[in-house]
Amino acid sequence: MDAGVCSISVDDEYERVGVGDDTEEIHDHASEDYEPEETYIIPNAVPVDQHHETQSSCHMSGLELSEPEDPVRMMIKAIHEGNLKTVENILEENTHLLMAELNMEKLSFLTTDCSAVASLSIMKVTNLFDLAASCERKVILKHLVSHGLTSHREEMENFLMTTEFSYPGEIFEEVVKEDSKVAKNLLNYCVDTVSENTEDTFIKIDLQKFSNPNAIEALLSDGHRELFFHPVVEAQTCLKWQNTRTIFLSFLTWNILFTILLSLLVILDHSHHQAIKTVLDNFYPSIVIMLVLSIMFYVPIIIIEITSVFTTNRKLLSKPKILLQSLHLLLFLSMTLTRPYSGHIIYSPAVVRLHSHLSAWTLLMAWTKIFIIIQDIPAITVYVQIFLNVFCDILKFLLVMISLLIGFCLSFHIILPYNTEDNQRFKSPTNSFFKMISMMKGEISFDTTFTESLIEVEGTTQLIFLLFFLTINIVMINILIGLTITTIQDTR
Repeated sequence: MDAGVCSISVDDEYERVGVGDDTEEIHDHASEDYEPEETYIIPNAVPVDQHHETQSSCHMSGLELSEPEDPVRMMIKAIHEGNLKTVENILEENTHLLMAELNMEKLSFLTTDCSAVASLSIMKVTNLFDLAASCERKVILKHLVSHGLTSHREEMENFLMTTEFSYPGEIFEEVVKEDSKVAKNLLNYCVDTVSENTEDTFIKIDLQKFSNPNAIEALLSDGHRELFFHPVVEAQTCLKWQNTRTIFLSFLTWNILFTILLSLLVILDHSHHQAIKTVLDNFYPSIVIMLVLSIMFYVPIIIIEITSVFTTNRKLLSKPKILLQSLHLLLFLSMTLTRPYSGHIIYSPAVVRLHSHLSAWTLLMAWTKIFIIIQDIPAITVYVQIFLNVFCDILKFLLVMISLLIGFCLSFHIILPYNTEDNQRFKSPTNSFFKMISMMKGEISFDTTFTESLIEVEGTTQLIFLLFFLTINIVMINILIGLTITTIQDTR
């Protein structure tokens, strides 16, 4: 084929293009008025998807590019789903959203997916803090508060003061855990003065911060005891006591009745009075009746005490109180199991003595529990606390002085072992110690202990007695009195 000649195959069936020898030569002349003599159709063309073509053209031209999702909507969705990581990422790039106001238009997609009760709670939401509280996302709420107080402290504090939250109690609880100073400022903001006329002025206290019952617990559990004496907290505590006073007094009365029944049981069982013995001889089942009544009164108390252990904040549980309750329960069970309740059953003397020991300790623990329960009455709390503080301080002081006490105890045991006039009270170290304790309070019994006719070790006995009198009876006792006065003043 010559140069400048184009060879094109023609096939009317469109499926055998280029097959065969039916060809026609067309000469390519560089002529301006050249027109082809035939129209050639390209066979088997691939159909074009109109939608795909439109979409591609749009992406290429940039006319219909999808806009990025609204960060507010993303934040709302992340809080609702409890996605803390997404919340953190959005806050890093859009920190202004933290205190942004939310409206129903932005929350509308949540109400359609929630139940009626959940929708009502969401409808009250006005900001991200309320949203986290309504969805019970405590971890996210804690992060929001922490992020605000760390990054925008002043702005956040002003926001907390001026905003009317739908869930102020939950938010205040997290603020207390995060920053006690901000919490104190919020409490100060809750106190205001109102003057109706020139003469009368009233103090207005806003208690919405304590709409969540855990708010007061947060003050104590996180160690912010100084906030507990704030006027707002005291007002809330007073109202709380008025609401729960009847329940508490009923529980106290029930404990007193149980302790009285237990005391009657022990007295009937161990008393040596002739009239009581006569009653028992004539009506032996009285012991069994008192035991059944005591158990009936004790079972509800045990249930309440166990329930309170599992429902109270772990940081607020009183370990000595729990120990006392557990010890009393153990003693009560041991006491009931070491006594025969029929005349045909006889225990060994060792078991009988053990029963006497257990009965005495059980009775003491029962009345001690009453003393501890009374401590929770606001009008009596200060007196019980004074006693406990003085007891602890004196115990610490005696532990410091224990070496001196042991020294005098053993010295008296060595030099006064054969004092027959005083029933040989210094013959054993144990008796010598308890005799020395009685001497500390002034019961020296000089005529029957330290006279010359009874002393075998002359000189040393008088000198040690003089040192004991100066050290213990004068110095230590006066220190204890001064320590008691100081502790009472500090407690008040």
